[in-house]
Order: sequence, then structure tokens, then C-alpha cells
Amino acid sequence: MAGWLRGTGAFALYRTLAFPERRRHQRFETIFFRRLFASMNVPPRLVFDIGANAGDKTEAFRKCGARVVAVEPTPQSAQYMRMLYRADGGTIVVERAVSDSPGIATLYIVAIFGAMNTISPKCRDSFENGPVRRTADGSVPRIEGQVQVQTITLDSLIQEHGIPDYIKIDVEGHEISVLNGLSCAVALLSFEANLPEFRAETVSCIERLGTLCPDAAFNFREHADLLLPGWISALEMRRDVLETDRTYMEIFFRCPAVGPGLNSCSINGQ
Repeated sequence: MAGWLRGTGAFALYRTLAFPERRRHQRFETIFFRRLFASMNVPPRLVFDIGANAGDKTEAFRKCGARVVAVEPTPQSAQYMRMLYRADGGTIVVERAVSDSPGIATLYIVAIFGAMNTISPKCRDSFENGPVRRTADGSVPRIEGQVQVQTITLDSLIQEHGIPDYIKIDVEGHEISVLNGLSCAVALLSFEANLPEFRAETVSCIERLGTLCPDAAFNFREHADLLLPGWISALEMRRDVLETDRTYMEIFFRCPAVGPGLNSCSINGQ
């Protein structure tokens, strides 16, 4: 389907009718996050969806009762998100890439699969020259272009929108830069790890979160429920990442000292 259709109502209808498995996955995600948030005793008030793409996770978070700040750098995807949530006062769409400082970055566009767009040169190179990663349909990612986008930090988002109870990060290899733009712990956060290419960066993310929250606890999943029966320390999570032969993990961090509605932030009075 032509890229220009993505910001239209026709695309929303097309997506619903043509991809019923996507809707099933979204229903599963809603159930997963409801259970996860319930385990924290208090439903989240505010969620940052970093790398929102077409809004599947955003919709799940809204169904969980959270207000959502959905941050997406790809112009067509951000346009689609604005159309999708134009009548929803509980969702704010921010057309930016999140990084460690404000400025301008190059966003590399992956043909067909916009969810894999990235501002990470290493991720771009891994698509073109590195170990073969696959798109959702099993094909090899192909960079078809690039566009300049504005960047923002998590701290800046907190200054503008408030302290989130959960931050979801899906930024295709740029995770450590995103976390370097955060100066305080939040109650719950997750980020993706594509292995083995980004093993060192994943370890850096764990160490960064451990610095923000000394009693940090971790768990992870691949594509369904959390795989560990209990939450483990940063040291244990680091060891698991270094030793695993998995090629993908979504790693969850929680800071026991920071409950939903509480915070450890002091960013301009937040």
C-alpha cells in the first residue's frame, strides 16, 4: 500500500480488515499490560510510548486507562497517529526521535516495515552488512531512504508532560542514547534488545538503569509473557544477556522505591 495512504482513514480501515492477526496481537498485549500494571497495585496514570510506530501499544495502554504520550519520528506514522487519536484527549502525539540531547538526526527508512526505521547508524549498518535480521514477513530489511528529524530527551518530555509511571522504548538500536537522556528513575520501563549485534549496548542499558535505581529489578520476555518467575538484580540480568543465545529480548526494569504516582525526579520541579 502506498505510503501516502498511511495518514488517512482509509488506511485505518485497511489495517483492521487486512491484518486480523494484528488485532489479535493487540488484544493479547492489552491483557499482558493489564496484568503487569495490576501487579504494581496501582494502574498507571501516564505512559510514554517511545517509538510508537502505528500505535498498537498506544491503544493497549489507553485500554489500560493510562494517558499516553506517543513519540514517533517517522512523518507518515506520526501523521497516521494524529489522525487515529485526533478525538482522544488522553493521547498526545509527539513527532520527534528520542535521544540523549535535543537536535537533528538522520532517520533511516526501512522499505515497507516502518517499525524498523532507526536513527542508529550501527543498526542501519547491521541491516546492510551485519548478521541477517528479518522483518515480520521473513524478508531482509532494506534501507530505502532517509529523512532529517528533530530529537528530544526523556527529561524534556518529563518537563513538558509530567512523570510517567511506565516508559516503553522501541528504537531499533538507539536504546542507550535514549536512556542517557533520562536523569531519574521511573516506576517501570522496558526496552528491546536485538542480539547478538547489540549485546554490549544492552549491558550498558542495564548498567545505566542500575545507576538510576540502585535496587533495580529486571525481568524479560520474548513475544508473550514474562519468562522469569520473579524479578532479578541488575547483575543477574547483565549475566543473562552476556550468556544468552536468544536473538531478541524485551527487558523490563522496575524501581521498587518508585511506585506509580510517586517519583524520584527533580526535573524543574517535577
